[in-house]
Amino acid sequence: MANNTKAFEWNAETTSKATELYQALIEEKGVEAANSKIELDAVAEQIGAKSGAAVRSKLSSEKVYQKPTTKRKVGGSTKVPKMSYIRALQDVAVENGVELNARNLESLESATVADIQDVIKLVEATTGKAVKVAGLEVEEKPKGVTARA
Repeated sequence: MANNTKAFEWNAETTSKATELYQALIEEKGVEAANSKIELDAVAEQIGAKSGAAVRSKLSSEKVYQKPTTKRKVGGSTKVPKMSYIRALQDVAVENGVELNARNLESLESATVADIQDVIKLVEATTGKAVKVAGLEVEEKPKGVTARA
């Protein structure tokens, strides 16, 4: 590979080698470690691929890549889109007789999810009712008690 100036291309041989190296990593270190950027970059280097991301993509298309079994840490991507929170706030406003047009809460789209969640907590504390957000299971709770994320 050191003297090879030809651009890397996936073929049966490189795909097979990447699969073997990845599966060996899983057996040796586990799925979490095998999926790390460091390990996938090492596989890429061994076979001459451009990057670990290219290796991950190829392993995925070959149905070899295994998704991690652990959940993302707090601060990772949110599963409930911001618009669901904003629509929930709009619904609460309408239920309480506050007339809103589509633009009234438009600026919340640039707020962080954490900030919007704080506004929802404030609304819940003020009204004494849980705000129902689509895609987020929230049970009725007593005033002053917050739901776990």
